[in-house]
Amino acid sequence: MDLYIDGNIAQMFSPAGAVQYFARLLGVDSRSLRPTLSQDQPHAFFITSQAVYAGVQGAHLSLAIDGRPLDYAISQAGTIIPQRLWSPADALRVCNLSLNMPIFFVRNDRTTMGLPLLRAIERFGAYETLLGAGDMAPVGNCSTTYIRISVSSLSMIKHLRLEVMFLLKFLVLQWPGYGDWSSQIMTRDQTIAHNTITLAKFAKRVANAVVRFLDVSNPFVLRVLRGLGQSNDHSHFLTVPTSFLVQEAERLQGQNPNWRIGAGGITKEDVILVGIVHVSQGSWQPILQLNRYVVPRCHIPELT
Repeated sequence: MDLYIDGNIAQMFSPAGAVQYFARLLGVDSRSLRPTLSQDQPHAFFITSQAVYAGVQGAHLSLAIDGRPLDYAISQAGTIIPQRLWSPADALRVCNLSLNMPIFFVRNDRTTMGLPLLRAIERFGAYETLLGAGDMAPVGNCSTTYIRISVSSLSMIKHLRLEVMFLLKFLVLQWPGYGDWSSQIMTRDQTIAHNTITLAKFAKRVANAVVRFLDVSNPFVLRVLRGLGQSNDHSHFLTVPTSFLVQEAERLQGQNPNWRIGAGGITKEDVILVGIVHVSQGSWQPILQLNRYVVPRCHIPELT
């Protein structure tokens, strides 16, 4: 198996995106380090800090690599949701990043990858299901972090006024074919010591953030836009015809029918939280998998 083909991260970011991510994580081109694959299921890709040290000068030698998998081979549960590797606007921040190792959610049977969202958000679901549920979540020294779902690159319509953009935002915070989304979560508890939360609680908070993403409703926004089209009160903030907005909204909603969210499409019952990767200071992207196979119809650009 190949880390850049068979791994969850490669399936999510694309092989080129995985190369870029692991270079950002390790400080070296990990293709030269030859990760080893565990023989037991779930098959994990490992690398040692000694291998990084021997690789290239400038490696992130402080990274806690030993004993922590870079990735796992994809399971046969279904399609990994494709995402772009999120990057901050400041390129210098990318160069100076110090990232934490990816976090994977393995069930306590030690062989099954990922927690179904509905199980993860139950009161004791993650505690009862997750291996190492009571361990401290390895998220680093932070109090809050952003959970980002970066499913595509979609240019907003530049000539819309801000008042209309907040309506279209409901549309672009969607699945492949739509735009970026983020939600902030707490990573410390409410005790006097403000301890880092457990892995189970972290998984639950990430799962709840993903559920909020899935709860965004396209049909709702279409009704709002159609309502604007029937009203004469919106002329003070529209700079383009509402009929154009409705047409654009319907185009965005219909361009990826295989990925449609809602009744008859993809719901929170269909999504598995496999893991989460640290992509920037204060930002993590969840690895999401469907419980069935979907042929991606959107184009996720290769990263250069």
